[in-house]
This record gives sequence, C-alpha cells and structure tokens, in this order.
Amino acid sequence: MIGYNDSVYLEKDESLGIVVPTHFWGLPTFVEGFLSKINIISEDKNPYIFFNCYFWNKSWVLLRISY
Repeated sequence: MIGYNDSVYLEKDESLGIVVPTHFWGLPTFVEGFLSKINIISEDKNPYIFFNCYFWNKSWVLLRISY
C-alpha cells in the first residue's frame, strides 16, 4: 500500500513488483521521480522486491531486463 508520504508499506509475506517500459533507452521521468522518493517499509526482514523494465526491439519482439 502506498502511504501519503511516498512510503510503501509491505505486510508480512507481501512482495513488491515494479514493471515499467523504457522510453528512449531510459525510464520515464515520472517513474524516476517516484523511485527516487520511495521509502519501502516491510514487516519482513528481507522482503521480495523486483523491478522489471522492458523495451521493444526493431522486430517487435519483447525483451525484458530484470534486476
């Protein structure tokens, strides 16, 4: 759940996934702004968090990069 202060609160055993497209080989400006301000608070010591950005190549095949 996203709180009023740019914090994301994760309950026990809850995961967080962020999936975004790339724009001109970079992240959209509003995504960069969000990620720079986000504060993740979790009840778990090591929560499962993933980030997936994707782009289309010239042959329109979906390529994915996961971190």
